[in-house]
Amino acid sequence: MDFGIIGGTGFYALDEEGAARETVSTQYGEVEVARVSLADKEVAFVARHGAGHHIPPHRVNYRAIIAALRGLGVKNILATAAVGGIAENMGPGALVLLTQFLDFTHGRESTFFDGEDGEVKHVDLTEPYCPRLRGELCTAAEAAGETVVASGTYACMQGPRFETPAEIRMLRTLGADVVGMTNVPEAPLAREAGICYAAVAVVTNWAAGVTMMEEGRGGDAVWWAAIQQAPGVGPAAMLRLARVFGSPEKAVKAPREELMARGGLSPEQAASASVIRGLERRLRRLEGAGISLRCIGDPSYPSSLLDLPSPPPLLYLRGELRPDEPSVAVVGTREPDAEGRRIAKALAKGLAERGFAIVSGLARGIDTAAHRGALEAKEGRTWAILGCGLLRIYPPENAVLASQIARRGCLLSEVPPDTEVERRLLLARDRLQAACDACCWRGTASRRRCRWR
Repeated sequence: MDFGIIGGTGFYALDEEGAARETVSTQYGEVEVARVSLADKEVAFVARHGAGHHIPPHRVNYRAIIAALRGLGVKNILATAAVGGIAENMGPGALVLLTQFLDFTHGRESTFFDGEDGEVKHVDLTEPYCPRLRGELCTAAEAAGETVVASGTYACMQGPRFETPAEIRMLRTLGADVVGMTNVPEAPLAREAGICYAAVAVVTNWAAGVTMMEEGRGGDAVWWAAIQQAPGVGPAAMLRLARVFGSPEKAVKAPREELMARGGLSPEQAASASVIRGLERRLRRLEGAGISLRCIGDPSYPSSLLDLPSPPPLLYLRGELRPDEPSVAVVGTREPDAEGRRIAKALAKGLAERGFAIVSGLARGIDTAAHRGALEAKEGRTWAILGCGLLRIYPPENAVLASQIARRGCLLSEVPPDTEVERRLLLARDRLQAACDACCWRGTASRRRCRWR
């Protein structure tokens, strides 16, 4: 039996007919296991908290669970964990593939290597979660049309009480993305047992004290998003409003009459810019889809964009943005010949292998070839800067490629995620591409016309 599943809160059984239930005895205690058939493979299922959720997190017999699965021959474990969201892009409904953890538990039986055999043993947890199994989960999610956050740091608290807002502020400072009570010692025990272990964190709620518009969460991003609701208000007008009123928040809260008189907005624009009802809910929906916000003034805002005459005050992001990594733009015609595609792909791959992020626009032709070349490079990274919203990928046949880019780089847009592609947005997008790269290779229809800028 190769696979085991450990179900967390809300996941107490696999609804499969013919499940064989048994009690597995280990030196650490007994565990109830259900053997089920999934996709013609036998899988062992364990409910971490027991049927009906009667075992609190600090009383779970983690050693017995892992030992029982190892005794059944399980080599791969997929676990689920209900968590609270801390990071901006990990709101309610998000699925997060865990990559690191912070351990704040105490008093739990946390190791098989307790020294009773007279040996001192250590285990390497540089990668506490199995990267192979995590990659397979990413691929499966993509095939199923599900959006997942490809990496996240889990803070494990002792429980059973929930955390205080002060504790959550501490965890955020330490780099935690989500918080729960059960993944430690489960993950390190699986490593000690030689089992490949991956965990999917299901964000059920925001962590204590975390809201979009309280305690400064999201900084000015929420207020920039409110201004951006106004029809026809672009980056220059947004920056002007913040300058006139002192901040985007003060602009949104200003009376409509002042927005018109001092801000130069029309009555319709002023009405839209001052409406914040429902905005927080919409932004949380985006975060559940793995979309985060970066606004001008944030430490993670690309400094190269600040040189533009009207830098976008607000960016929508999917993936990991490394603002100051070396980059090269590879762009060109939508209709290259075969040789042009080959050169663009090979060039992008070679540059990515040397540590350059490949910046392009996800368009057909040269752009697509460049992104694919970067993704073929080991640890290659690529940015796709879009002339549409992140939920309206264009061209539509590049939707799968966009998901791959989000896992190995980032998708970036200055317009709200539901915005359809327009020619004016594509032209505006080009200025962001030009600002984000150190140099540019432009490919046209034939090899003779490929050139550097």
